[in-house]
Amino acid sequence: MLANMNRLVVNIIHESGCDRRAVNELIAEAVEVVVFGSRAVGAHGSSSDLDLLVITPYKRRVISHGLDCVLLNPEEAENAFWLGSELASISRNMDCG
Repeated sequence: MLANMNRLVVNIIHESGCDRRAVNELIAEAVEVVVFGSRAVGAHGSSSDLDLLVITPYKRRVISHGLDCVLLNPEEAENAFWLGSELASISRNMDCG
């Protein structure tokens, strides 16, 4: 999956300073990965974390310094409550950009 991702997204992830092993494990099982927050818009500082929305069939707890993950399974990603959320709106706008 990592090889198929947009090169910019891959660079943001790897330059974030968070645990690459944890991120690579998430990406390997992901259906979709969206970078959001300050790193997505290039307004991050040296202490900014990496915000990821990960659509994955495997729900698990992710603990890694500098990494903030929102994990949804594909069914949750289609739920009306989620689709009406601000983060879902941001994700849709990034997909179109």
